[in-house]
Amino acid sequence: MLFQIRAFIYSLFFLVSLEAMVFWQAFWWGALLLFLFTLVFIWPLVRKPRFLFISFFLSLGSVNLTALIDQGIEKHVFIFIASLVHYISLVGAYRLKNYRCDQSAQGMIEISTLVASFFWFISIFGWFLNFQVEAWCLVLVIMLSAFLINLPSFLVCVDSINKLSEKKQLDLKKQPFIKALFLNLVLVLIVGEVVWAVTFWPFSYLTTGTIVLVVFYSFRNVILLFIREDFSLKRVAVGFVGGAVFILGLLLTAQWNLIV
Repeated sequence: MLFQIRAFIYSLFFLVSLEAMVFWQAFWWGALLLFLFTLVFIWPLVRKPRFLFISFFLSLGSVNLTALIDQGIEKHVFIFIASLVHYISLVGAYRLKNYRCDQSAQGMIEISTLVASFFWFISIFGWFLNFQVEAWCLVLVIMLSAFLINLPSFLVCVDSINKLSEKKQLDLKKQPFIKALFLNLVLVLIVGEVVWAVTFWPFSYLTTGTIVLVVFYSFRNVILLFIREDFSLKRVAVGFVGGAVFILGLLLTAQWNLIV
């Protein structure tokens, strides 16, 4: 089922909180409120710590981006989209709590992971450019957040594979959870290298954050294929070529902010 009343109410509260935060310009209080809300109300719904990370970073990323968006209409559109993704993440987590092999719920977690990463990467780059944060701080914050945001989807994937193997009595080697942790760490190290490189590029936070997301998604997709034992050089090549073309188009159309 796609409708879950508690998830809907919590997401509605999420939307109202962001709108109130914009109205009163109380961004720090809004971030604190959503953080406490995640701990007090989201936890009883999802019942697994791994899913709290997505909700937590989605909330903080939404607050950060809302503060950076200038136009009023764009703020309201963004808040609606963020609330919709928040609802999708809660429904996905709730369904996986009841049935670990729910493919639709896994897809919801995948979407929520990518959107939360997008919001977080862009907002952190925005703070970096606007407040002249040290580059090493930016790299560490994004690496830590990327690890925590992406970890649930890798663990869900491994858990689903192991559960299906038991259910169908397949003679397959179980995927250890430590494997997901290690591969997630490898992904984070790659992201950290890319973040360090793009901090020297003369582009806006939207451009640099999107580039990091594309690289993150491309390598993440390769790791997921490896975990699922569905690795294909053709798929990997298509993914990387598509990502490279997208980044090239982004760089050619982006505004360069040269410092003289």
